[in-house]
Amino acid sequence: MNPTPDMNNYVLAQLQAGLTPEDITGQLRAAGWPDTAIQAAFSAAKQQLAPAPVAIAPEPTPAITTPATLPSEQQPPVQQVQVQLPPPIKRGRLKTGWLLFKQSLRVIKDNPGLSRYVIMSMVWSLGIFAVVVTIAILDATHAQTFFYKAIDSTGKSSYTATLPGLLLLAVSGFMATFATYYYGVALSSHVLSIFRGTPSDYKQHIALARTKLVAIATYALIATVIGYLLRLLEERFKLVGFIISRILGALWTLATSFVLPIIADSDESGPKAIKHSVGLFKATWGETIVSRISLTGLIVLLYVVVGLPLVILLAVVLGSTIGMAGIIIALALYLIGIIVLAVLNTLASNILNVCLYYYAQYKVIPPSFSPELLASVFIEKKKKKNATR
Repeated sequence: MNPTPDMNNYVLAQLQAGLTPEDITGQLRAAGWPDTAIQAAFSAAKQQLAPAPVAIAPEPTPAITTPATLPSEQQPPVQQVQVQLPPPIKRGRLKTGWLLFKQSLRVIKDNPGLSRYVIMSMVWSLGIFAVVVTIAILDATHAQTFFYKAIDSTGKSSYTATLPGLLLLAVSGFMATFATYYYGVALSSHVLSIFRGTPSDYKQHIALARTKLVAIATYALIATVIGYLLRLLEERFKLVGFIISRILGALWTLATSFVLPIIADSDESGPKAIKHSVGLFKATWGETIVSRISLTGLIVLLYVVVGLPLVILLAVVLGSTIGMAGIIIALALYLIGIIVLAVLNTLASNILNVCLYYYAQYKVIPPSFSPELLASVFIEKKKKKNATR
């Protein structure tokens, strides 16, 4: 089997993105290409990469400027070679999700510092939640400025938010959403730099996120309002509202999957980033549905089917030997497992979203991801329509 022009372009693009020849060879072998065709593609790519003597610049170019001093969208563009994905291999959604999760874990393993963004986001969100709960408890037992105790005709009591209480909940919800998106933009910027093969660190991408505060705040405000309207719909129309709000919420989540990478990768405002994300989503919506459902469902299934029985067994064993302390230890391990899986799931989902955005935007396969696997999740609408005819 001889290499095709698309295969030559793919090898060239991956080498330019900083992927090692070993990783590229492994991806192509997994896609079914023989070694002779792979070697021929490398030879063709290296000939294109070999510069003429007069083209060698003695000084570094502005393209190596770090994200802390020059946003990625202002950097001189790296030559991008559009690549057509190989024919996909049919497999189930769970298997596709598992393979995508493994490839995302490879990025996490090679760059363990990425977890810092997710952990910091969780710390800020938990801190905001703790402040609101503390205020609610103190207020309910004293002034009842934010929440007051109401008693219905049956004598059942409940706490209802006052106007200041609703304002407190709205502000705290916005702050938690903003913190999540702030670190999400920094994480997306870091992952993009990994895909492009440019050296970077945590401080540089946090600094870049600070330059995007207006766009992040605008998007967080829009997302908070959308979330409030969906909850209002659910409370107003009960079961029908619950179903409609869940459908609309899922569509909103999917359609805005690329907003954080877009903000990190451009100077677009929050509304423009949403519009851009919706456009990419319409063009290649199959991949997002498959990846999100498969990854989230896989994590939940793994922990419920495997983790929960092990924790129960551990609680029984430790409880029979050291009493209540053993049960507490088992519950603590269960809680730690939830936190670890939540971090991995959030981090892997964010990395995958950036990967899908990177290909959808530039048609370049990110390092550590198999072109054959991406072919299984990128399903354009036109292809689906043609397939049904």
